[in-house]
Amino acid sequence: MASAHHFGGFARASSWAALCVALSPAAIAQQAPTLPSSGVAPKTNEGVQTFDAGFFSTYNPVTAADMVARVPGFEVRDGDDRRGFGATAGNILVNGERPSSKTNVSEQLKRIPADMVMRLELISGSANSEVSGQSQLVNVVLKKAQANGNPTTFVAGLRYLQYAERLAWTLQASHTFALGDTAELAIDLQTPNVRGRSINFEAVRNASGALTAYRTQYGQGNNIGLQGAAALKWRPDAQNSVNVNLQYVTTWNSLGNNSIERSPDGALRSFLAGGSEFDDNYTTELGADWEHRFSPNFSTKLIGLYTSNNVEQSDVFDTYTAPATFLTRTQLRATNGGERVARLTSTWAARSRR
Repeated sequence: MASAHHFGGFARASSWAALCVALSPAAIAQQAPTLPSSGVAPKTNEGVQTFDAGFFSTYNPVTAADMVARVPGFEVRDGDDRRGFGATAGNILVNGERPSSKTNVSEQLKRIPADMVMRLELISGSANSEVSGQSQLVNVVLKKAQANGNPTTFVAGLRYLQYAERLAWTLQASHTFALGDTAELAIDLQTPNVRGRSINFEAVRNASGALTAYRTQYGQGNNIGLQGAAALKWRPDAQNSVNVNLQYVTTWNSLGNNSIERSPDGALRSFLAGGSEFDDNYTTELGADWEHRFSPNFSTKLIGLYTSNNVEQSDVFDTYTAPATFLTRTQLRATNGGERVARLTSTWAARSRR
C-alpha cells in the first residue's frame, strides 16, 4: 500500500468564482441575452439570432474565438476525433460553410482576426446541410478583404507557470490579402512555447502500515512549436466557389525524468536519470472543396482532405539498483500516419407545394 503526497506540478490557473442566482429552466430559456455597454442589441429572424460585430466591442476581442465565446447560451464543440470527414464536424460555420479541415474549429477561430468579422449568426436546429446533428450552430460571417490593404493582427501572450517559476509565451500574426475582386488569402503564424516542472514525493507503506520506502520524482517538460496556416477563398462567378486550406505544425519537445528511491533509514536503493527527446514531430494538412450551383435549389460539392503526421522519440535513461548494478537503457521509436479523404455531396431543396 502506498500513501502519496504530491508537491508541485505543472501550471495552475487561478480564477474568480462567479456568484450565480438560481433560476428555473423555463426562466433561463426565456431570459434575453445580457446587452453589453456598446448598446448594440442582437436581432432575431426566423430562428436565426444575429450579433453584429459592435455587440462584442465592449469585450475588446482580438480573434473570432473571443467573439464566439461571448455568444449567450452557446458553447463551441470541436466534434469527434475520428477517421473520415462526416462524423468529425463541430458546430461552427464560416460564411455558411464548414471548413474543409479536421483541425479543431476552436483553433481555426483563433486564426481569424476580430477586425475581419462582420457578424455572428446563432442558428437553432440542425437544418443546415453543412453540419447535421447539432442543436445550435454559429455562422461566422466575414468581411470581404479590401484591395487597399487590411490590418495585420499581432497577439502576444504570457503565462506564469507556478512552481516552475517560468513564463510561457505565445506569439501570433494574422493578415488577409485581397487577390483581385474574386479571391482572398488569409495567413496565420504562431509560435507557442510551454515549459513546466513537477516534483512528487511518495511514502510507501506495506499492508500493515509500516513504512518501507521513500520515492522522489522530478520532471521537466519543454514544448516549443511553430504553426503556419493559409486559407484561400476564390469565387470566380456566382455558380462556383473554391476553398483551399493548408496547415503545417512542427514541435520540438523534451521531457526530463529523475527518480530516487531510499529506504526508511535514508540509504539509496535505486535511481533513474534521463529523458525523452522528440526531435522530428510534425503535422501537415491540406484540404480543399469546390461547390457548383446548378440552380438555386440544386448544388454539388467535392471535398478532398490529406493529412500526414510524424513523431520520432528517443529515450535514454541511466539506472542504478543497490548494491552495485548500473544500466543504460536506450530506446528509439517512430510513429507516422495520415489520412486521405474524398467526398462528393449533392444538395437539393424541393419546392414546397401550396
